[in-house]
Amino acid sequence: MFTATVLEHDIEVQMSSELRHVDRSVELLREFLARHGAEDRFFDVALVTREALNNAILHGNGADPAKEVLWRLKHRQGKLRLYVKDQGQGFDWQGWIRRQSDPEAESGRGHEIFRLLTARFSHNRCGNALCVEIPLK
Repeated sequence: MFTATVLEHDIEVQMSSELRHVDRSVELLREFLARHGAEDRFFDVALVTREALNNAILHGNGADPAKEVLWRLKHRQGKLRLYVKDQGQGFDWQGWIRRQSDPEAESGRGHEIFRLLTARFSHNRCGNALCVEIPLK
């Protein structure tokens, strides 16, 4: 299941927890950024979005296709705000927020990516939703 609503300044997608939907989501981002003259920000926005969606699918929902991921992108005042929510129990994000990733590790780089490429990011209390803000300039 993949349902997308695309408006002039917003995208909302509800999708089953299948990794193939990440590529579809990134293609929507590409088109959205092109419409807003922000193609030069595609790499950063796509990397942040892929990381957030992959985490929601794999870690949050355990890659269970019966569970869904909801994501929204809003373009306002030269900024993008990305919101991603899964149906998992969440995680102890406070324990991960300042942790440096091991360069040899195959996972655990999400918060570093968010720190480097976003203006700010936050989780809900239980850790099954993420909001990031990405400047377009």
